[in-house]
Amino acid sequence: MRKQQGVVLGLLTGWALGAFEAGIVFALKYEVVADPNFVLLGSLAPITVNGLAGLLLGLIFGKLRLNFPFRSIFFLGLIVLSLLRLFGGLTPSNWSWVGSADGVNWLWALPGFLVSALCFFRAKMFLDGRTGELPLGKSVVATCLTFPICWVLMFLQGSDSNLSASPLSEIAAQNSPNIVLVTWDTVRSDTLPLYGGEGLDTPELNRFASEGWVLDNMQAVSNITAPSHATMLSGLYPPTHGLRSNGLTGPVLSLPRLPRLLQENGYAVGGFVSGYSLRGSFGFSRDFHIYDDRPVASALTALLAGVTFSSKLAERVLPRNFLPDSSYVPGEVTLQRAQQWYQSTGDTPAFLWAHFYDAHHPYSPPLPYRIRAQERSSEGHRAPDPSVEEEWVLQRGEIERLDDLLGQLRETLEAKDPGLQNTIVMILSDHGECFGEGGHLLNHHYSLFNATQKIFCVLRPAGGAEPLRLSGPSSQVDVMPTFLSLAGIRSPKGLHGEDLSAWAKGGAASDRGIYMEGFQRNLGDKRLQGWLHGDWKFVRTLGGIESLYRADSWSDVNLGPENQDIMNQLGRELDQFLEKIQTNEGIDQQNASDEANLADLGYFDSEEE
Repeated sequence: MRKQQGVVLGLLTGWALGAFEAGIVFALKYEVVADPNFVLLGSLAPITVNGLAGLLLGLIFGKLRLNFPFRSIFFLGLIVLSLLRLFGGLTPSNWSWVGSADGVNWLWALPGFLVSALCFFRAKMFLDGRTGELPLGKSVVATCLTFPICWVLMFLQGSDSNLSASPLSEIAAQNSPNIVLVTWDTVRSDTLPLYGGEGLDTPELNRFASEGWVLDNMQAVSNITAPSHATMLSGLYPPTHGLRSNGLTGPVLSLPRLPRLLQENGYAVGGFVSGYSLRGSFGFSRDFHIYDDRPVASALTALLAGVTFSSKLAERVLPRNFLPDSSYVPGEVTLQRAQQWYQSTGDTPAFLWAHFYDAHHPYSPPLPYRIRAQERSSEGHRAPDPSVEEEWVLQRGEIERLDDLLGQLRETLEAKDPGLQNTIVMILSDHGECFGEGGHLLNHHYSLFNATQKIFCVLRPAGGAEPLRLSGPSSQVDVMPTFLSLAGIRSPKGLHGEDLSAWAKGGAASDRGIYMEGFQRNLGDKRLQGWLHGDWKFVRTLGGIESLYRADSWSDVNLGPENQDIMNQLGRELDQFLEKIQTNEGIDQQNASDEANLADLGYFDSEEE
């Protein structure tokens, strides 16, 4: 009897605590009621997890013939759950449906609290002998059915068939070239054989380079993903397009972005992205006929994510790496989605943007690429910090994987346009990575060193061209005007970039300065602004710390003290640029899930990892 009593009381106590926790979840994140599946899972998951835990404890107490301290455990549990949720549980695990609330709506907590009270008084009556036996077996079975039922709902909702495209616009001018933008995340130029790197082979990238132009001095405007890509699509520096930090949403500007201009000229416009920072909710999907940022998550993964979000007990018990990373889409999936859409465009000229995240840390290349990279680990540049040498080697494996995907993409492009006679292709990175430069290990948002800013860029015009290496100062701000020029479309006034194809046709590179910044919000006064002009790069934090580097050097040694005049001159040029440039503010519309995913990528930590 003591064993039976312990099990029943444990189950009822767990249910009461779980219902109370569910009430707090809905109070803190009440927007989740917009999703019926989460209403079910968010309600039942904490009840189930806490109920099973209580049942197990009750079984142990009964087995040991101990009295079950019902009242003490229940009220202690209420206190612990409240503290966890109110002060330690505002950042959920990976869960893409949950929004953040402006304040707390306790009305949504009432149903959970009422159920908690009913379970409590049912247990109290059982303890006092004022009620009959609880149908224990049926109760446990009903509790455990929560997860398979929710799994079925997740599976049914997880179909990819829901993605739809907006209709195409007017017919494009005859013979308008296809335009293809391929971006590889976190690839610094000196890693690649095209720029002197060793320990890997990139035959597909080299093939594009042999049919076009290699930009030897391409600079990233930012050291993080979203601002760099926003610049490529707008032709504007980050202070003007406003998206200066991952997690912000770029404001709608008066100047049209590249997708809109191409759409107005009759192009089919499609974007296929792998990284969380480029989600359509941050403004990137504007003006695309189709924008595919769907995460890859199985029904089981979604179920487990929901459980760890709803139940602090499950979140604490399960290891942090228990769930697969849902913050990016594998390159093979992104490629397949892009290929399917591109093939569907038929004779309509198309603008395709395909973004691949695989070369971003953590590096986990498939086994053949891993083995090949490790066999050549003695080749290539040495990492400034030996502790991350192996990581750089593994990134080479990821880059070889990306190169193979590039070859598969080329086959799709050739199927529509044999020989790529009427297709423009640009392949470049958004930023690089630090492997010890400045003491930064496997991150990039604290740096404006060449490790993060000097990126690769290969441009193949329609029909190909004699291979050239262009050494003038270039920037991601030049992507949009270059595409428009090659497509025969007039660039709108007010763009910050230049037409790079003019250099290849005999024009002289301008003697201009190049702006760059690192403005991730968690940096505070450590946010960075840089100005590259001629042989030098000047960097200044918002806190006023200044430094100077050779533009062509990969060193992190500050040369400012012995070149004070140069540093002062570049500082004045930076100030003049910032005074002249129009500034717009990004919009903070991220929800709790966005914060959690970006935190997993290292963009919301207060300290370096």
